[in-house]
Amino acid sequence: MIRPKVYLLYIPDERSGDHENLIFPNGLYYIYANLLDNDIDCDLIMLFRSNIEEFSDILESGDVIGISVNSGNVRDSLLASEYLKVFSNERSLELDIVMGGPFISLMEDSVLESVEYVDRFFKNESEYTFTDYVKNRSSRKSLPKIIRSERIRKLDEMMIPSQKGLIYSNIMTSRGCPGRCTFCSSKLLWKRRVYFRSAESVFQEMSTLYENGVDYFVFSDDTFTMKKSRLKKLFTLINESSMRIVFDFRSRADYMDEEMIKLLAEAGAVSVSLGIESADEKVLSILKKDIDLKKAEKAVRLCNENGIRTNLFFIVGCPGEDESSIEKNIDFIKKVSPDWITVYGLHFFPGTELTEEFLVGHDWLSHDKTIYYKDLEIIKKRKKLMLESLNRKNQKYLASNIPKGKLYRSMFWKFDLMASASDDKKEAQKLLERSLKLYPSPEVMYKLAIIKDDEKLMKKALKKFIFQKENDIRKDLSFIKSCAMIFEENGLFELYNETLQEIEFLEMNRQD
Repeated sequence: MIRPKVYLLYIPDERSGDHENLIFPNGLYYIYANLLDNDIDCDLIMLFRSNIEEFSDILESGDVIGISVNSGNVRDSLLASEYLKVFSNERSLELDIVMGGPFISLMEDSVLESVEYVDRFFKNESEYTFTDYVKNRSSRKSLPKIIRSERIRKLDEMMIPSQKGLIYSNIMTSRGCPGRCTFCSSKLLWKRRVYFRSAESVFQEMSTLYENGVDYFVFSDDTFTMKKSRLKKLFTLINESSMRIVFDFRSRADYMDEEMIKLLAEAGAVSVSLGIESADEKVLSILKKDIDLKKAEKAVRLCNENGIRTNLFFIVGCPGEDESSIEKNIDFIKKVSPDWITVYGLHFFPGTELTEEFLVGHDWLSHDKTIYYKDLEIIKKRKKLMLESLNRKNQKYLASNIPKGKLYRSMFWKFDLMASASDDKKEAQKLLERSLKLYPSPEVMYKLAIIKDDEKLMKKALKKFIFQKENDIRKDLSFIKSCAMIFEENGLFELYNETLQEIEFLEMNRQD
């Protein structure tokens, strides 16, 4: 391995209760894989700032520390880098501290130039430029503080992280977004362009991960369903293989027609997150969210009919929003009946159209809290009203909403929920067995093992719980709470205590 040693750090915001905060940025995986492919000694670490002193004890002179920064972990990343620079100077270690990530790419050069405790900033996609930087140690001092990377247009040529032994569930199949939303930074980063990987490249990555135990995937693209021909090819490859996989994804409602939704269901889609933002046309116009609410309504209905669960994103506290806007949101939620809704308060990101209009001259590097467009109490009140409007789907709905004919793998959850609602042990067993035939969920295996008193199945369920938990395959709070309960019941107290700590982290500062 080539020295120096490289540490790639992701430092989550310890004040956040968002489970997505505990997922490594996809770009960091690619940088890690590219470094290993160039025979560079490298560790990928999720480091909580409270553990920074312990981490600093392993550092040696000349080590390179790369920190990935997004809008959610700015504060902790900057404080950590400042601590490491002071530590480096006190010990005469000559540590090389660099930063990259979407937040850094959005910051003005003059602001970054003023940061004394970071040696270099990498803007844009840095898989190749950062590797060159590490390899060419002798020429680093002549480089500018801010290093810009060229756009990577041929994504298939990049080293796939799974080929270097990484195990993960979040897959990036494209980069970019075509939207022009005023509140979002994506159009600044990608200029409304989208760059795609081929179906063959994505299938190769999934196959490698599947061979290593991953069968539940999350496609992290901004708009997964944008290019239908590519997904048709990918889903054909999946369906013709022996892989029994399921997945979650995000998209826009205008890329979710009936044909696409059927293709998704057949391929194993469990849930989709759709950005609605508002059901008030006036607010949508101000946000430049080019969405047709009729198409969105139809997309949710078709997803319900095909067994795909729906999570709708809304934003409250927007320009032009009033009480009637919230009433329209509530009416829309009741009408389309999604499985979940996620409600955010509108807040600012560097460089967005919204920021340029309403938050001029803000010091992004010293801010200690999220800056919202409207008063936080108004946002909380409106969020609560919307969350209370969500109709929870009952057993009768679940039973009546199973399509006739072919059952898709992704419908395993329906039979699981129906079994949980049943008072008849034999009926519950049959429903769980039907669920297990579709997809081997550890929750279903565990419930069925208890009913049947099947020790072999119990061990299999525990093994899968441990695998998915320890490899961060699923990070949602409900799954992690299930892990804690099951680890305690089976005397796995070390895992149980670790899981309790994670639950405490996720529940810290959660908004009601």
